[in-house]
Amino acid sequence: MYVLLDMHGAPGCQSDQFHTGKKDFNQLFENPGQENVYRTQTVALWEEIANHYKDHPGIMGYDLLNEPTGVDELALPKEVLWDFYDVLYTAIRNIDPNHLIVMEGTWEWDSLPEPDSENWQNVIYQFHFYHWGHDFDLSAHEQYIDNAVAQANLYQNTHNYQVPVMIGEFHGFGLRSIWEYYLENFNDMGWSWTLWSYKVKDHNSAWGLYNHDHYNDSLPNFNNDSYEVLSEKLSKFDTLTTFEPNVALIDMIIPYINEPYDNDLLTYYSFNQDCGNIIPDESHFGYHGNIMGTPVFVEEGIKGGAYDYAKYDYILAQDNPLAGGDNFTISLWFKTPDPTQNYKIASGAYWYGGNNASGWIIGTHYPEAWGDNQIGGFRGEPEWTRTHTFVPGEWNNLVVTYDGDNVKEYINGEVACSVLGTGVSIGIGRPLEVGSWSQYSGMNYVGLIDEFQIFNRAISLKEVQELGGFQTQEPVEKLLVYYSFDQDEQNTIQDQSGCDNNGQIIGTPTFTPQGIIGGAYDFKHADYILAQDNPLEGAEKFSVSLWFKTPDPTQNYKIASGAYWYGGNNASGWIIGTHYPEAWGDNQVGGFRGEPGWTRSHTFLPGQWNHLVVSYDGLRVKEYINGQVSCDVLGTGVSIGTGRTMEVGAWSQYSGMNYAGLIDEFRVYNYALDEEDILTLYENAQGGGEGGNEDEGGINNPPHAMIYGNTIYELESEEGSLIELSGSYSYDSDEGDQIETWEWTGPFGTIEGETLNVVLPVGNHEIGLKVYDGELHSEIETIMITVEDTTPPEITIYSPENKTYAFNRLNRTLTINYEGKDFAGIMEERVTLNGNSINNGETISLRSLLRNKKNILIVSMKDN
Repeated sequence: MYVLLDMHGAPGCQSDQFHTGKKDFNQLFENPGQENVYRTQTVALWEEIANHYKDHPGIMGYDLLNEPTGVDELALPKEVLWDFYDVLYTAIRNIDPNHLIVMEGTWEWDSLPEPDSENWQNVIYQFHFYHWGHDFDLSAHEQYIDNAVAQANLYQNTHNYQVPVMIGEFHGFGLRSIWEYYLENFNDMGWSWTLWSYKVKDHNSAWGLYNHDHYNDSLPNFNNDSYEVLSEKLSKFDTLTTFEPNVALIDMIIPYINEPYDNDLLTYYSFNQDCGNIIPDESHFGYHGNIMGTPVFVEEGIKGGAYDYAKYDYILAQDNPLAGGDNFTISLWFKTPDPTQNYKIASGAYWYGGNNASGWIIGTHYPEAWGDNQIGGFRGEPEWTRTHTFVPGEWNNLVVTYDGDNVKEYINGEVACSVLGTGVSIGIGRPLEVGSWSQYSGMNYVGLIDEFQIFNRAISLKEVQELGGFQTQEPVEKLLVYYSFDQDEQNTIQDQSGCDNNGQIIGTPTFTPQGIIGGAYDFKHADYILAQDNPLEGAEKFSVSLWFKTPDPTQNYKIASGAYWYGGNNASGWIIGTHYPEAWGDNQVGGFRGEPGWTRSHTFLPGQWNHLVVSYDGLRVKEYINGQVSCDVLGTGVSIGTGRTMEVGAWSQYSGMNYAGLIDEFRVYNYALDEEDILTLYENAQGGGEGGNEDEGGINNPPHAMIYGNTIYELESEEGSLIELSGSYSYDSDEGDQIETWEWTGPFGTIEGETLNVVLPVGNHEIGLKVYDGELHSEIETIMITVEDTTPPEITIYSPENKTYAFNRLNRTLTINYEGKDFAGIMEERVTLNGNSINNGETISLRSLLRNKKNILIVSMKDN
């Protein structure tokens, strides 16, 4: 805990208010001279505090006087307060030069001086905001805060105060919208803030994060109560046992906390001690558990102690922490002789009958959850097929996550199952039970349980592994998603990366053959592609690449996203678009947000195809526009949060910024592409396909040859006929292609119009194209290779380095794989080819290889 020490009641009292310790006293400022005994005592007290805490790392600093309004009440000049602050500042700085010193102006900026004029350093100015008498008047509070912001800007900029600001106390009174307006403005201004108060003695109060639980006994009287009476009364003010959380207030402020302390942890039972009748909740939400039955405490848990449950033993909380939740994680360790039994290990569910219930359950068979209207959020049973199983008689880690779209189960640090949910928020159900589902006790758990935790979000695989202490592995660099958009695929866009992240077509985007490469899709504002998952969840590095074409790229379009917005500046996931990219961690801490420092050196072309790439290497965020670095800013190193399922063409949570226009060649990588990679992607798309941009200043290049065919035959020998196509050309950006000389050599080939025909006799052949002084003849659109044989077996390809290459898009790129298998099938525009090679899955520019005059081996097709 990081603590600011606050002098709430100074010796002699700093105002007439009761909270100084004595109402209507205000002796600290009655005589502002140094001979005043109260001032001397206050200085001595701060010197003692500073001497005690000067080296303490948990101390944020010293708040010199709370609300020192006694100066105003006595109609004294404000300089009286400034002078005394300077005395306290000097006394503390002589002892502790490092910690912050906080000075309260309380209400107005003119109650404090410009810090440099007093030679004050490492100070914070604090203000308190209470707009009394307007409990339900939002407009009055908006004007109040707007005036405060305007005053701050005046003093900070015009009067050059340039001092950090803290709102030490405030209250939003009767409306949530008032609270939100305060907090949004505080965060936008970069002000630190704290509520008044952490806990209050009243019940059902709006003034504390924790309220007293119906305590009606007399309050402690420090003047008259005996030690024994005081001890008994004060024992009833322990937060753990006699206070309850103000959940509404806590839930409201959490989205505005930039760096929360585990505020996503809703419940935590460590089971490390024999706690008698109550299991304490070690999160800050207070879902303490009552022990039902006689579970036995044992010291041999997975971490510290654990509890051993018989069939009718369980822990009963006061409430269901997941009621209303649409994102959550449940994590626990258990040990039982027979985990194949249908045990319900934890629950918060009420069963109505049939398949209808409210709440949630997790156990050894499958998880379940339902909304309050008895509609399933998910029920694992119908399609729950695990890839991992529990180990009998050993400790097993079970984690279930739900991100509002997908249900995932992790067994001992590995994904065991992932199915689609229905997006329904979790119902009220019944209070949390650990060790049972007592409504149907026949399925109650028998065995040990340890380290039970509930989070209000879906944690990532990396977090699951870290939470369970499992060894994590660095991800292999690879292409996670590839939508080429080359065909009208009706309902589903196929992911061609090999990672099976297919996309569901939402709305009515229109297929067009006029893409940058092959086809593309035309999106209106309500159209998008919804993937099965967020491929960048937990990523520390990534790249997103796409081509788009829209009449007005100055619009704030969100072209692709995997983000969930909580409010304020806080979210989880990632977004890229026409204005700037954004990414956040799961704790709503920004991985980066482009807006503040995003100044582009390049702009998008209206009505033309634009290539947009955003890469993040864990340190720097780079944006590339049409192959050139457009912006380069510093990130914060935060892993990308769970967010929402990936969408291409939209950010449907805020549909007003959905994209309108064409999209093509969408790719997501789990690493940061370098400039050469990005230039290759850009060049590969330029000049090819019917949808390419018009020639513009030499940007676009002549088209590549494409390879088609109907039959493939075995050509295993490295000996045979070598086909060579040699020649040269020059390229003029104003007049187009200028083919100067071309010569075809080899016994089996002819050029007829746009087709290069190659006919090989029966036998084994090595087939190659060797290109000199440039690229393939720009007018050749088809290479047709035919072997005069009647048997169509498999084919193996050889290169001069004895590597096997595969064309991913034949007219664009070359893909290298090393799975050690023979070539097994090609048709249409793509070839998938496996063999020994380097850099599995690497994509190489065919244009670059030709430009560098390297040998390329080409193979025809196989009936498939």
